[in-house]
Amino acid sequence: MRLLRRRVRGFFAVQAILMLISGCLKLASSYSIENISFASAHFMAGLMFIGAWWTTRKASPYLNPWAMAASVICVATGAYIAWAEHLGGNFSRSGWLSTILGIAGLYLYSQGGRAPRVNTTNAAAD
Repeated sequence: MRLLRRRVRGFFAVQAILMLISGCLKLASSYSIENISFASAHFMAGLMFIGAWWTTRKASPYLNPWAMAASVICVATGAYIAWAEHLGGNFSRSGWLSTILGIAGLYLYSQGGRAPRVNTTNAAAD
């Protein structure tokens, strides 16, 4: 299980790096409204993957919304890539890998409940 967690965390880190680089490259080409929109979407996705990578450093009995959001994006994107390649008569390893790691991330990080909230009025009274 620990190896699977490391693989999923590593995938989140790679996705974050690739999204940020892709956004920077698009901005470097020209400053049209389409390129700015593309880059900002990739920067937001990159920040989400950074959040998922950062919050999964330590195992927790609570569910992790950052990792769950990143996993859903991985499943949706991977399924689309695999489907599009299948229509062309090809097999996409990257599409299936993204889908499998996204499903593994959903399994790993959706277990447990919400973390208990600290009531500031009771904590201040103590």
